[in-house]
Amino acid sequence: TSTIDKMKITSSKRSLYISKALIFVLYFSLIDLYAASEDIVETIKGQSRLLELQPNNKTISNITIFLPGRNLNDYDYKSTINVLHEQGQTVLFIDTIIDDIDYARRVPIAFDYYVQQTKSSATSYNIIGHSFGAKIALMVAAKFDKERIGIVISLDPNDDNPPRFTDKTSSKNLSLLNIPATIFLTVTDGGPTISSDHQALAIVKFNPGISVYKDEDSSHVCYCDPDPGRQGSLPLKIFRATLFRPKSGDAASLQHAQEMIVEHLSL
Repeated sequence: TSTIDKMKITSSKRSLYISKALIFVLYFSLIDLYAASEDIVETIKGQSRLLELQPNNKTISNITIFLPGRNLNDYDYKSTINVLHEQGQTVLFIDTIIDDIDYARRVPIAFDYYVQQTKSSATSYNIIGHSFGAKIALMVAAKFDKERIGIVISLDPNDDNPPRFTDKTSSKNLSLLNIPATIFLTVTDGGPTISSDHQALAIVKFNPGISVYKDEDSSHVCYCDPDPGRQGSLPLKIFRATLFRPKSGDAASLQHAQEMIVEHLSL
């Protein structure tokens, strides 16, 4: 074998090792991203994960599904989850996936799976969503599980890529009117990647009468904890350092979101 051939083989092996190492790192990064805090983890059909975050009283008849922003985890919303527990809510935290329709379809599947596994008496549930998760919450209430949703709190929904409620061709949009769920939306100052054409105020233009609250001088990630600790997601830290820098109204906006929970989801 010539020296050149040996160099090619060595280079190929090196590339293979690097590829394997990258796959290894990516795999364990995803495992870490989807890991539960100290609570049980159940695998849901479709390779999604459901984190069952139980309140202290272990009630499982009052269920709220929490849908986060893209790539964010339960630690990023820990204080809000604690407020839900204080209201007697069992929180099912469902990690995001890329496709919005697939994600929306998984929400009722996750609820049914959980009820079956725990023999819960729950027949309906509430949804809280943030950013991409807020869009999904609205999609579930509008189309994918209309009859079983009680309350939706949609925190600064980003209805883009593709829009489901704010398409310029209105006939393409899902409707939030005349559905059983009670809908509450908030809107922030957004950020460089958040278009006002697809935020809550735009959604309300196509759905007049839906309640929307403007959280003043607030960043798009204001509903995440200001210091989620070491377990907080890396994407949140990157967002706050670049696209969505903290604003003076962030703390008040987070407090407002939690006050909405107390007002509308307390038993």
